[in-house]
Amino acid sequence: MKSDQEVTDEETGINERGEIAYYLSKKIPLKNKSKQVIGIIGTSIDITEQKKLNQLTEEFLKNAMHDIRTPFVGVVGMAEFLWRQEEDEVKKEYLGNIMESAKKLLDYNNELLDFSKNSAYFDNSKTKFNYKQIIKEIITMNIPAIKMKNIEVKTAFSSKSDFFIGNASAFKRILINLIGNAVKFTKSGHIKIILLAEKQSNYQALIKLIIEDSGIGISQDKKEIIFKKFVRLNPSYTGLYSGWGLGLAMVKQLVEIMEGTIEVQSEIGKGSTFICTLPLGISENNVDALKGKPPLLSISEKF
Repeated sequence: MKSDQEVTDEETGINERGEIAYYLSKKIPLKNKSKQVIGIIGTSIDITEQKKLNQLTEEFLKNAMHDIRTPFVGVVGMAEFLWRQEEDEVKKEYLGNIMESAKKLLDYNNELLDFSKNSAYFDNSKTKFNYKQIIKEIITMNIPAIKMKNIEVKTAFSSKSDFFIGNASAFKRILINLIGNAVKFTKSGHIKIILLAEKQSNYQALIKLIIEDSGIGISQDKKEIIFKKFVRLNPSYTGLYSGWGLGLAMVKQLVEIMEGTIEVQSEIGKGSTFICTLPLGISENNVDALKGKPPLLSISEKF
């Protein structure tokens, strides 16, 4: 009623049988003839069965993640143990191949399971989160590859506040994939992480999250298909890049869950720029209206 905005949220209640039930509720302001908000109008849909199905799917995926990952971790650990003990160079090489192959299979399974998990139970629940801390964590995760390739990473934030209100899990997963891809497909050069915040109201901002790299780039005919499942720009037989081709499909899915949009600008050999436009909540006066681009700062200067 204070914000004069429509709200959609998941709620719990008690049904006619006295059991706990789940509802998807939409509430809009009720106004009098003078346009003053005097109450709310609400509608609710019972989503208990869908919620139970999602919980069963989540439980299955958790078990699958454990059952698949555990033996793979064992294979990797034992192979590495034997590799360290082996003195014969030929056998050491064979053990190294086993170890690397097992690691790749583990990575592939993790990617497939993460995608299935997102499909199954990612909702758009909203919490307050520190976006700068999330970006810092993801950059830190990629520091070994960044240093090895001598990539310059720069950031720019137009928001004075460190916090937004939205789906923190989806926001983090989007960044993990986009920043990870930028590092993966950039042999040398730069990566820029830019967040521009345009204030829409006292409680809402439109965020542009921009990930730019100077990597291999994407051809014009491939830009329309990169967000589809299992699409890889470099076939596996080239041996250049690994993966199932699910990362960008997952990103698009999560952006849509957050009620946003994503686009890509790219040329072969000239890098890529991914732009996510996301509506996020803010506290009053937390975000200034956009007045040009903020200065780019290196990660050491910014954090």
